[in-house]
Amino acid sequence: MENLVGLLRIHVQRGVNLAVRDVVSSDPYVVVRMGKQKLKTRVIKKNVNPVWNDDLTLSVADPSLPVKLAVYDRDRNVESGEVELQLEWIDVPGSTGLPLPI
Repeated sequence: MENLVGLLRIHVQRGVNLAVRDVVSSDPYVVVRMGKQKLKTRVIKKNVNPVWNDDLTLSVADPSLPVKLAVYDRDRNVESGEVELQLEWIDVPGSTGLPLPI
């Protein structure tokens, strides 16, 4: 972890109007990826407007890597809808921190 710049906490709040994938509903969950890291929320069964309120934390060594978010149904890929997130940057003592723009 000597190259650690900081932590990125992602608060996955809720989904809104997600696609119906299981006849009349869906079993959605969110996957967040950054580099080789992969984090998941819990599955919310039979709900196209799920409330997760899950916190996921990524260790950031390269802040130029993209953070990728995908919403899936437990059985299939979800095609539409929105997910509300809240992001929080956390400096780690002894880390190099984010470079400031000149």
